[in-house]
Amino acid sequence: MARTHLKRPASANSTSKATNGSLPDVPRIVKDVIDSVRREGDAAVQRYSEQFDKWSPSSFKLSKEDIDKVMAQVPEQVINDIKSVQSNVRKFAEAQLNSIKEFEIEMAPGVFLGQKNNPIDSVGAYIPGGRYPLLASAHMTILTAKVAGVRNVVACTPPAAGEIPLATVAAMHLAGADEIFVLGGIQAIAAMAIGTETVPKVDFIAGPGNAFVAEAKRQLFGQIGIDLFAGPTEVLIVADETADPYMIATDLLSQAEHGPDTPAVLICTSAEVAKSAMKYCDDQLTTLKTAAVASVSWRDYGEVILADTVDEAYQIADEFASEHVQILTANPREALTKMQHYGALFLGPMTCVSFGDKCIGTNHVLPTKHAARYTGGLWVGKFLRTVTYQEVKSAQASGELANMDSKAPADSARKDLRPIKRFVTTHTPEGTTTFSNVLSDDAPFQTLPDNVDFALCYATNQFPVNLNDEADISTYQHYTQNLPGITLPTGTVLRVVDIPPGAISPMHRTISLDYGVVLEGEIDLILDSGEKRVMRRGDISIQRGTNHAWKNRSEESWARMLYVLQPATSLRVAGQELHDNSMHTIPGYEEEAGENQ
Repeated sequence: MARTHLKRPASANSTSKATNGSLPDVPRIVKDVIDSVRREGDAAVQRYSEQFDKWSPSSFKLSKEDIDKVMAQVPEQVINDIKSVQSNVRKFAEAQLNSIKEFEIEMAPGVFLGQKNNPIDSVGAYIPGGRYPLLASAHMTILTAKVAGVRNVVACTPPAAGEIPLATVAAMHLAGADEIFVLGGIQAIAAMAIGTETVPKVDFIAGPGNAFVAEAKRQLFGQIGIDLFAGPTEVLIVADETADPYMIATDLLSQAEHGPDTPAVLICTSAEVAKSAMKYCDDQLTTLKTAAVASVSWRDYGEVILADTVDEAYQIADEFASEHVQILTANPREALTKMQHYGALFLGPMTCVSFGDKCIGTNHVLPTKHAARYTGGLWVGKFLRTVTYQEVKSAQASGELANMDSKAPADSARKDLRPIKRFVTTHTPEGTTTFSNVLSDDAPFQTLPDNVDFALCYATNQFPVNLNDEADISTYQHYTQNLPGITLPTGTVLRVVDIPPGAISPMHRTISLDYGVVLEGEIDLILDSGEKRVMRRGDISIQRGTNHAWKNRSEESWARMLYVLQPATSLRVAGQELHDNSMHTIPGYEEEAGENQ
């Protein structure tokens, strides 16, 4: 794929960026606050609110009388504007809710299976403040949760220069918040996640925030659910020769002004348009009121790439998996079929990103830092728990199921293998090694349709691994809720596989480097060439993009293997690229053919 950079982001060691020594230790600060709130409750919340926000009221919670006073002070036009935007958000959220179906089917005579969508009981909504408070965050979090049917929404927002933020509180109230607290930052997230004497504990927290708020959500994930791990806002524009370069520059800088670390990317098929857009960026930064922030973002994180065709531009954009993707081409709607990875698409020159941020009706809480490759943004479904049920009404069906159950080779209650124990270490504040109690010692197993049991014992998503503040443990916890594939593109997977008696896998290949160790039993490792090796307890396989199958040699006992899997570059043999292939049965495999042939 041809691509040329007209502008690259500043390098990581650029003198324009702060040195590591001058940056706050965000994970440590967040952990200290969370630990204090866990120990001291409201006393810690009060102390940190005074320290960080210079805000120490007798009560952080607004009473009905307080809210009535706020509503009386907000201009009528502002109230009407809020209601108008919330009408859009509500209408779109209701359409999303109507797209999620509950159902019940009769699988066989007298056997009924069903699915229900139950709302989360209690949700915390965080509405950020800062230099440019975004009222829309109240609509996106609180209102969407209420449309989903959440019974109790606890909403927090920081004070504004030592005062109650009137318009923000009005938006929170009109969105349907059940309890409103003027409380911000780490202390607000910790109070909602842990619960204090006055702040109720919630089950789930949604809403954007600064680096400290995002880190607090990350550290508390697992104790509560969260919408997503949010980073700095992102914008990416795909443009061709028909695009207006002045508009491109305006839209890039309208997001770059959000913060000094906002990635703003242009992928364009026209060198003339791209160069003109860059010039307009420079020109606008001489007069823009927010130039102090936007110029740093554009200098350090701005990027301009030339592509040969619009299709190639879409492919490059998919690699970025950006939060906001704006399409300024002759046929913008084709991006709906040609792009897969984005938080939200903005199609055509009359659809700017700011509409989505503030008023159009879609949700502005969106994935960043490439997370759009595996998740979407906040929506009504995030506040629902999809659960299943089953009922057998026929005595004949019940008997048939009991007979099937007794014959099932993968009945884990009948496994002759002991449960896997895994022990994870950590460190005390003094640096002494100790065993972590964040994860259970029992590795979680899942049973696959072919009756093989998988245990995801650990997973990482970067090289080298970040062990600070248990970041790697949080990463693993994320993958227990969002199971990875066979491998992770930038990390490792530690997996244990329990294979039922006599079971044989389909022949399959993954483009990865896999280390396998037999822990229990005997396994046939079969290659597509017809070769075979018998692996006994303690034997090791090193599989390099191998097309293979496994067979448990015993017809009576389970076998167990441990794998460490890591990604590999594309594999070429004799000039041909090999691919992950579809699983299929193994033709002509004969167990009698001997042990190692």
